[in-house]
Amino acid sequence: MNINREFLSQRNINGTGNPCKYIVIHETDNYNKGANARAHAKAQHDGNFADMSVHYYCGSDGVYQAADHTCKCWHVGRTYVSNPNNPDCTNNNSIGIEICVNSDGDYAIARQSAIDLVKYLLQTTGIPADRVIRHYDAKGKYCPRKMMDNPSLWSDFKAQIQGGSSEVTPPEVDTSWSATGTATCTGNGVYYRPRPTMNCEPYGQLNKGNRFEVDGQEKNGWIHAKVVDQVCWIYKDYVQYDGQPAPTPDPTPQPSGWKATGTAICTGNGVRVRSAAEFGNNVLLWLNQGNRFEVDGQKSGEFVHINVNGTVGWMSEDYVKYDATESTSSNVSGNAIVRDGQIHANNFSGADIKEDGIRGTATKKAGIMVLQVALNHDYEAGLAVDGAYGSKTDAALGNHYVKYGENQYLVTAVEILLMLKGYNPGGVECPGQYGSGLKAAVTQYQRDHGLTAGGVAGRDTILSLIS
Repeated sequence: MNINREFLSQRNINGTGNPCKYIVIHETDNYNKGANARAHAKAQHDGNFADMSVHYYCGSDGVYQAADHTCKCWHVGRTYVSNPNNPDCTNNNSIGIEICVNSDGDYAIARQSAIDLVKYLLQTTGIPADRVIRHYDAKGKYCPRKMMDNPSLWSDFKAQIQGGSSEVTPPEVDTSWSATGTATCTGNGVYYRPRPTMNCEPYGQLNKGNRFEVDGQEKNGWIHAKVVDQVCWIYKDYVQYDGQPAPTPDPTPQPSGWKATGTAICTGNGVRVRSAAEFGNNVLLWLNQGNRFEVDGQKSGEFVHINVNGTVGWMSEDYVKYDATESTSSNVSGNAIVRDGQIHANNFSGADIKEDGIRGTATKKAGIMVLQVALNHDYEAGLAVDGAYGSKTDAALGNHYVKYGENQYLVTAVEILLMLKGYNPGGVECPGQYGSGLKAAVTQYQRDHGLTAGGVAGRDTILSLIS
């Protein structure tokens, strides 16, 4: 069994002495490009996961061990239902395995890597096959998602680790379709997805000029389409209709009676915001570490009532860090968003500036360093990361721009630069994913600064952000 142990560590564990009674299977739920086994193992090794850790990551890029079996990792967590199948399984007596679902990987290969790993572990640890369980079996959490959505995948997983196999049946798909017209894709590398959200694995990609059918439906900015024989959703910014008006979008739901009492920040990755104050299949959206939101003071059990850019829901208080009331305004203690931007700037560029929430000369210089790092990553610009905006940096920036749906380090730079100006982009990723939160923040910044408010971060917007 080929296991890469390059990133083996004891970061973020609950001590040692794990008796290894169970093997628990998870999926990362991280569909970002590059979010493979190596990237996750490195992130755990580098201390980037504040609230979780596992022993292994399995992807189409191989198997990476992140912690020794003796380590008690944080992967099982709290109980989501009253009577889970295996209530005696805990963080302290189990081996955790995450299967990667990154959009540029191959889930079938990643899943097979996990099966091969479990076979090896059964032979070397003595754990019986009936103690290979899902996160769902341990605590009732809807995980691993793909094998929960399609139970035959789990049946086959269990059969294979015991030397057999079973038939895998594809999940049911709604194939009903009544076209009202056709349209053309206006961008390159545009994903088409099974649901009208970025929090799902795409079916594939379209390029500029690719054509498809539409049926007149639009939901939350996503167009219902049919690409060849695949019914799907495509974001409206990349859809040009042929000889007919665009469909009337559903009105954007607005929170009724919302009255914020403060703001807070998410402390974990992949944290679910739910439609009700209970665990179950009721997820509205996901938040990552550093994402910000409003609170109104309401609580229900262990859940906190929050508002994320107009979406009101409930989130576990375990991942909520409240902002002090006075820290949300620019006073002697600084601006909370600027302070978080300074933290991200230090992590991304090594600027080593004071994290005080005050936008001074050093913070402006750090913003240029952030831009230089991004240009080096994305375009191999070879810039010195010195915080000086000279002719070489200007030439490297050129007319580059980023827009909704794109995934690169220049997106990360725009996210951080907005924060350094006091604007909330809805989170920072490496490389960045240009989502709806960032688009809203860019548009607002452009309006506030007399720029063309199209939600695309181009040369003029970036130059304004570093000024």
